[in-house]
Amino acid sequence: MSITQWIIKKLAPVWGLEETIKKLNAGLNLGEPTNVKMPKEVVSGGLEFAATGLLNMFAIQCNLDWVMPYWVNRQYDPTSGSYVPGTVLSTNLTHRNWTAIGTPASEREPVVDPTGLLTPWFDGWSVEFWVGKNKYLIIPSKNTEVYQYLVKQLPIVVSQFIKKDVRLRIESFVASGKDDIICNTIGIENLESIPVELSAFVSIRPYNPEGIAPIQRIAWDDARRLFTVDGKTGLVLTEPPDRVYCSRWEDGDAAFKAFTEDQRPSVECEKGLATALAEFKLSLEPGQVREITVRALSVPRTPESIPLPQITVRSHQELRQQTVDEWEKIAARGTSLRLPYQKMQNAFHANKAHLYLFIDDDVITPGPYMYHHEYFRDAAYSLLA
Repeated sequence: MSITQWIIKKLAPVWGLEETIKKLNAGLNLGEPTNVKMPKEVVSGGLEFAATGLLNMFAIQCNLDWVMPYWVNRQYDPTSGSYVPGTVLSTNLTHRNWTAIGTPASEREPVVDPTGLLTPWFDGWSVEFWVGKNKYLIIPSKNTEVYQYLVKQLPIVVSQFIKKDVRLRIESFVASGKDDIICNTIGIENLESIPVELSAFVSIRPYNPEGIAPIQRIAWDDARRLFTVDGKTGLVLTEPPDRVYCSRWEDGDAAFKAFTEDQRPSVECEKGLATALAEFKLSLEPGQVREITVRALSVPRTPESIPLPQITVRSHQELRQQTVDEWEKIAARGTSLRLPYQKMQNAFHANKAHLYLFIDDDVITPGPYMYHHEYFRDAAYSLLA
């Protein structure tokens, strides 16, 4: 008996875990005998999944008036086909079709959910765009008619929809280069025949497609147009906003202050539910489109570790074109197929390009998120592909 097994055996009666340990042992002994009962990645991943599910149950159920991610809005709505009755662990069971973006050299791949919610860091916070019109907040995650596609079947995701005579278009990609700069641009178009006054909001959210991702500190640096999240470079805005508001859990979601003039440049929240928004006030003529761009990094780094001009100096169009050109060169390698149906052809090209995202130096991972570990079982198939 190992020291770990001895400790568990002694503590199990104290914590009332005898039956739990019995079930775990039974599960570990299923199948053929092996030298390793369970890979450490499975243990750590399972514990993380369970902890996230518990946190979700506590944080989401008592804050359903907050702006929540798409999967929560659908899964918690009894009238939705995605409704799942509450359990001890609250996890995303119905909308796990997020899309990875990145470059072949990226160590981490940011993800975009079905409505354009972008998660820059692995298992971290997210950024969402909203539009305010006539005291009504247009929120992508509450819309079931978001249309999403890939630019040239490459890891450049476009999410768009129309609401209240406003077309919202969000484009997300990671620029090619050593710094893994995430480019996120929102385009707002006035579809009315008269001029309109709108507000565009960039919001930092304490969640991702798996659930709650605690944020304890958010600070806005007006001189550098920079949001830091827990002391790391969060969002860099390419133009100054008209207003910034940061909120802690006790004061409610920052979205509650969308149509006020309240300002607060920083906040600390020991509950881990800090939120923030930056507002841009817009006046749009009929048919006019206004674009707002934000930048982020795919790995947490301190503001001192990378000069901000290095993140913002190049235009969105320049970075986009360079990224498309480099991806097209990469995607042209290897097997080429001509298929009779365009959808099948597009699917082949999209999957071929995305396979390159999961090569991390000398390992191949089966996914960008929960499965971002090396599993030989999955890597064997990926190597053949």
